[in-house]
Amino acid sequence: LLPYHAEVLGAIMRCLSDAEAEIRQVADRTNGDLLTLVQETGGMFELSPLLDTLTGELLGKDDVPTKMAALRWINMLLEKRKGDMNQFIPDLLPLLLRTLSDSSDAVVLLNVQVLSRISLSHTEKEQPPTRTDEQQDATTTVTDGNDAGGGAEENQFQMVLNAILGLFAADRKLLEMRGSLVIRKLCVLLNAQSVYIRMADALSSYESSVSTNNVNNNSNMEPSLKDGGFTLEFVATMVQTLNLILLTAPELHALR
Repeated sequence: LLPYHAEVLGAIMRCLSDAEAEIRQVADRTNGDLLTLVQETGGMFELSPLLDTLTGELLGKDDVPTKMAALRWINMLLEKRKGDMNQFIPDLLPLLLRTLSDSSDAVVLLNVQVLSRISLSHTEKEQPPTRTDEQQDATTTVTDGNDAGGGAEENQFQMVLNAILGLFAADRKLLEMRGSLVIRKLCVLLNAQSVYIRMADALSSYESSVSTNNVNNNSNMEPSLKDGGFTLEFVATMVQTLNLILLTAPELHALR
């Protein structure tokens, strides 16, 4: 079955949003069985066809069940074969950042879990999900609270945080609507102190990095990014947001 897993998965995914409830139920069970089969197999299989199918579903479908299923698969693959998945992260990361704007909180929370998995070292002690329903997706912890790896994996941790900050800088509405949710979930899934320290480091150098980007990419920048005022305003807004979360969020009680 492994040589055909991508084709089988694609057929299943197309049925997850079927108009017939019975077809949706069968597709959901079959998808869960296939995910478990691939997760537990000791055989090797190609990642590229699977990821092509999964990213296509994330980009091409608007229904929540299909997006949730695709994100669960990506999360499982990152857990099972993190080292092999690293080569696909440059292509996955923009798609995952885009999915943070999804209208479903469940999709956003699971998407943050996938981003957190990317941040982890492949040698990090992890607690893999034991269920696949939305409640488990929203609460599963992907690390035991230690710092997020070392060496190259620390760079991935910083890369993910920088990418999220860049997204918030470009989309202020997203920061307003989902910023607190995303940051709080990151602090639950990863080490909260590390998240805050790394974000503070990134923000402290954000103005100079944006200025450099303005020189190199003026044609791609929003008009408000072409002057220094927006950068200072964004940094101030992020500091206020982080302070408010730190002071009020139950998830950060230990850090306070």
